[in-house]
Amino acid sequence: MEQELITTSDSVNAGPEPTPPNKQLATTGVGQPPQDAKAMRTGHIGQLLGQAYQGASTLKINKQEQKDLRADFPDGAVEIRPHDGIIYISHMALRERLWDVFGPTNVAEICRERFIRSDTNEVAVDLVLMIRGVFIAEGVGTAKYYPNNPKASFGDTVEAAWSDAIRRCCKKFGVGTQVWRPQYVRDWLAKYAVTRDGKYFRRSQAAEKPAETAPKAKGKSREYTLKSEKADERGVEEVEESGGGSTFRKTSAPEEDDALPF
Repeated sequence: MEQELITTSDSVNAGPEPTPPNKQLATTGVGQPPQDAKAMRTGHIGQLLGQAYQGASTLKINKQEQKDLRADFPDGAVEIRPHDGIIYISHMALRERLWDVFGPTNVAEICRERFIRSDTNEVAVDLVLMIRGVFIAEGVGTAKYYPNNPKASFGDTVEAAWSDAIRRCCKKFGVGTQVWRPQYVRDWLAKYAVTRDGKYFRRSQAAEKPAETAPKAKGKSREYTLKSEKADERGVEEVEESGGGSTFRKTSAPEEDDALPF
């Protein structure tokens, strides 16, 4: 009985158990190691997007903003990818449209995650577009990373993937959607696109202008013929009379940009 009372008394008077040193560092401000930066970023983005998702489809825009936002870009703002002929609007043109309509400080591009696929060496950027604190769209952009390419660093590849993602977000928001309309694509390609050595290019502005017609010379126009060895020194009239070769009128050589559109 006496021993039981002593035990009870020791239990009552005993203070709190000492905190292990490693747990103390984790719970006190003094000497606490910094939090993992990625974990902090993930947590903050989660809180931000949680609020933004709640406001999805609630962005209020007036008629003028809607008109300016949905307006087609001029044909000159459209570019073409050399390797596959896909046309697109540059990411900066799309950003400037958003900035002009809403103001730069009201547009936010939140990178939810970025990673690289080891099997394809593609960098992917998972992006969320927010305007005035409201969720607008999300998209994943990709770009191929070539470690041995001195002209493109890993940062350049991330930027390219980011640009691809913002284009996808803008498409869902109705900005620059003309390059996804089949008829517009066909018309643009027929008017501006040329192929050369298996690659696609945009016809230069100079080639888009009609060439000036040279003034006609008075008298008979000069003609040329494919010369044979026997007719090297003979004129056109002689060749025509003897029936040798075929004649054709002199014309300026076609420039490469005048190739048939694909």
